[in-house]
Amino acid sequence: MFSHTKEFASSNTLNELSHDKTAEWWHDSLFESYALIRSPKSRGAAGEKLVSVVMEQLGSTVERSGTSQFDRIIDGYRTEIKVSTAWDCTPDKFRWSQIRNQPYDRILFCGINPNTAKLAWATKQDLVENIFNDNFRQHAGKDGGLDIFWVAGSIEDFDWMRPISTWNEEN
Repeated sequence: MFSHTKEFASSNTLNELSHDKTAEWWHDSLFESYALIRSPKSRGAAGEKLVSVVMEQLGSTVERSGTSQFDRIIDGYRTEIKVSTAWDCTPDKFRWSQIRNQPYDRILFCGINPNTAKLAWATKQDLVENIFNDNFRQHAGKDGGLDIFWVAGSIEDFDWMRPISTWNEEN
């Protein structure tokens, strides 16, 4: 027989996982249901919907993009949406990943803590000038061929991330 369930179940590793503080940190919080979505694809889709609703509430016109190159068209801007929950049970410590140099005009960054959410934006040119370089490359090593990037920190850490209140101002 090839079953080793008993060995796995009694392992220290499994015991350590059962004491993970993440679920406890999000327990009974405003954004618990979002934070505990297990599938990255499902969490991304839910995050895009949340941000779209907020942008509509702020008076923007939001349309589905109809392409995989970007997520929405918001007030006529081809827009990519990136959402991160707080990492390591640390408020405002976000990681926005899978950022690609694709044909969009703007990117929205949403950071979700247990009971607060933050929203900022940047232009594609802001990304070209600040993160599309080897220091922010996510995959394939510093000299790799994949152009996938990530940003880690709080929205306030990056002077090129703009307050959402400036969305409709000229660039």
